[in-house]
Amino acid sequence: MPLSSTQSAQPNVGQSLPDAGLHVAAMSGGAVNDPLPDTSYDDIIRLANLLCGTAVAVISLTGQKTPDLVLQLGESLAERVRDLSVWSTAGLVAGQVLMVPDLLAETPPSEAGHGLRLYAAAPLIDSLGTVIGTLCVFDPQPGQLSATQQEGLRLLARQVVALLAAQQKIAHLSESLEHLEILSATDALTGLHNRRAFEQRIRQEFERARRYGAALSFLMLDVDFFKHFNDLHGHQAGDRMLRKVARTLQAQARGQDTLARFGGEEFAVVLPNTDRFGALVLAERYRVAIEALGAADVTVSIGVAMLDASMQHPDDLVSAADLALYRAKGSGRNKVIEAVRDGDSAGSGSDDGFAGG
Repeated sequence: MPLSSTQSAQPNVGQSLPDAGLHVAAMSGGAVNDPLPDTSYDDIIRLANLLCGTAVAVISLTGQKTPDLVLQLGESLAERVRDLSVWSTAGLVAGQVLMVPDLLAETPPSEAGHGLRLYAAAPLIDSLGTVIGTLCVFDPQPGQLSATQQEGLRLLARQVVALLAAQQKIAHLSESLEHLEILSATDALTGLHNRRAFEQRIRQEFERARRYGAALSFLMLDVDFFKHFNDLHGHQAGDRMLRKVARTLQAQARGQDTLARFGGEEFAVVLPNTDRFGALVLAERYRVAIEALGAADVTVSIGVAMLDASMQHPDDLVSAADLALYRAKGSGRNKVIEAVRDGDSAGSGSDDGFAGG
């Protein structure tokens, strides 16, 4: 038996209806993904009950399912509230409050166990004029809302829509900020970390290694004879070569390592928790992988440095690797050379099995 209303719309209780909840977790179609703090909606729920003098208030969005309704009302009552909290869209478009003074009088006895009698619903209408849900109030006593109460319920419904719109904007802003953060840390040509992101990461790893006594190594790579390659093949070919080198380095990198384009044809690799032997092995792996490209005889020279007690700043580690790189290029290129450590002679390096080409 259809329920009568102070408006022309009828509730469609017989079909499968969307669930309703005291808190709104998301909008249908994924327009809103993360909820605002529950208190944002709790305040509206409390105001609706205070304004209307009712016992139960529900914010219901089309296509929603939240557990709060069940927890706060109990399973049987919650099921009935779900059915009653969603009305036909046609009756809500006009923005009028739908009201049933006494549900008990018009509900079949088999469905009357919910104990709810007064029902009123204000539509939630978005900026496109679409009804996206309702703000409903229920009470175990029959009655009617005054014109002032109905207007107040409509105003609260608008606040729900405003909260949902704010929630959507916050979600979009968060996504945009996340995207901007990624762009600000990425080298546009190679897709690796840029110099700014590298400097931030090496500071973090340097401080962590010194604090906990962990191993930390660093590689500085330079594409051999890159200026000659550019002059011979053109800058576009040079850019393609740098991208190919970057992809090759990424394919060889471990998940914990940070690869960055240091500048021009120079690349940097931060190796957390990596000792001397591990760093030299990884450096040689990079060198061999680039040499294996076989593209216009492109090779790389690599300087390797390990954190030691004499280093007080990340720049000390970078400078040590840079000096080793300089030695690698000066001794024939396409080589891995280890930085001079305290107690080593100037001629020491990675000639013990790690010098290439």
